[in-house]
Amino acid sequence: MPNELSQTVEAALSSLLVEIETGRIEVYQNVLGQPYIIFRVPERPGGGFFLFHQDVRAWIAEFAWDGKHGLLRERDLDRILTFLRGRAMRKRLPQISDPAMLHLLRSEPVIAVVYEFMYEHATGRHEDTMEPLWKAWKVFAQERGLLRLGRKRFPGGSQVLSRLLTHFKETLLALGIAIEIKRSDGSNVTLQRSSDAPAPQSSSEACGSNPGSDKPLGAVDDKTAQIARLRELKAIQTQVGERRTP
Repeated sequence: MPNELSQTVEAALSSLLVEIETGRIEVYQNVLGQPYIIFRVPERPGGGFFLFHQDVRAWIAEFAWDGKHGLLRERDLDRILTFLRGRAMRKRLPQISDPAMLHLLRSEPVIAVVYEFMYEHATGRHEDTMEPLWKAWKVFAQERGLLRLGRKRFPGGSQVLSRLLTHFKETLLALGIAIEIKRSDGSNVTLQRSSDAPAPQSSSEACGSNPGSDKPLGAVDDKTAQIARLRELKAIQTQVGERRTP
């Protein structure tokens, strides 16, 4: 029986590698160090999925069955997902060069969720009121393992989310995401990729980009913009210092 299971896993992995090599699926690691998978064929789900999401496990099991490789058990799926996680490390999204910025991105669920959420919008713009936006982001965060980062949790309500978005407005602008919040009309929120800061790449775009073309944040030529940028970074570093102070 162990040999049969091993052959099943090996056959399924071989078929998955063919899918990867032909570009029908892609695996990669995002800037937060999380492994993702993208499906690029009409008959399968589109977009990026957290590699260890239950839907991905179900898809791999169905893929192996449809390919006549046999029925995968839970431990077989664990082996395959572990292999794909290693494979994902070969494709990493461009890393952010500013340590203070990277610290915030990896420790603040709201910043991480907004940053990842904008990957899903090819137009670079999203508009909604605060309550439905909070509900959509909560589901989004749960699917991608971003509800909790260290000791920080995703906000438990739309009012807290509104305060945090206001608090981190300059930080997100430095990451290339401009946010406008109108308190009237149910706190309408508009997110726009900023033309004054590096726009975040979509997950699929970043997977196919040339690693040698990575640019550090804040590379601007205008003197006024440079001064504004330095003020933003100073504010970010102050925020980090406050969080490290007992």
